[in-house]
Amino acid sequence: AGGSAYDRLIRGLALFEEYGRPHHLSARITVTPEARDLPGILDHVLSLGFDSAGFSPVLVSPDPKASFQGADFDWMLEGMIACGRKALDAICNGDHFPFSNFETALHEIERGSHRPYPCGAGAAYLSVSSDGGLYACHRLVEDPKYRFGDIWIGSNIAAREGHLAERHVDLQEPCRTCWARYLCGGGCYHEVDRRGRLACDYIRGWLEFCLASYVEIKERAPAYFNNR
Repeated sequence: AGGSAYDRLIRGLALFEEYGRPHHLSARITVTPEARDLPGILDHVLSLGFDSAGFSPVLVSPDPKASFQGADFDWMLEGMIACGRKALDAICNGDHFPFSNFETALHEIERGSHRPYPCGAGAAYLSVSSDGGLYACHRLVEDPKYRFGDIWIGSNIAAREGHLAERHVDLQEPCRTCWARYLCGGGCYHEVDRRGRLACDYIRGWLEFCLASYVEIKERAPAYFNNR
């Protein structure tokens, strides 16, 4: 509806002073090709009082200029690693820097996560459209390929099982030969269907940094993984 999303955010945060603050407040920062100072943006968002914050690039948008192209992932990776190094230094010094992309990756590595799918779309959750249709997720509402029943008849179990059988990461190309497939899961269904797999090198580069950081933290600050 126009106006500044940032101004609305600030007004929303101010409401917490009146009605109370959630126990944990996270920020998901959507990154466009113009938002290149990731460390500066992250510092600012955390200064607003968020308990954690992370980044997600725009791959699908009605405005093509707002969507990432292949070369944009080069500076995105540099910025993510710069943020990750701040978090790594903090952790190794017994401090905390709540960069959620980094912390999520570290704890998935610690748990030995095995992710055959990118998310729970069509499996652990469904989204409901305005006409009562059940779809794999909110981004896939009105896409007939991802319609799995409706609220009157119920979910179409056979269609959901077919979706999961077809989308297993070991059956995707080039995923099935990628070393990072069980940490990545093959990529968002919506983004892959509409843009392909533009971000594979970026994802591998980020995970390489996170794996190296995990080893360093285990050596220098192993207590970080306790009680988390």
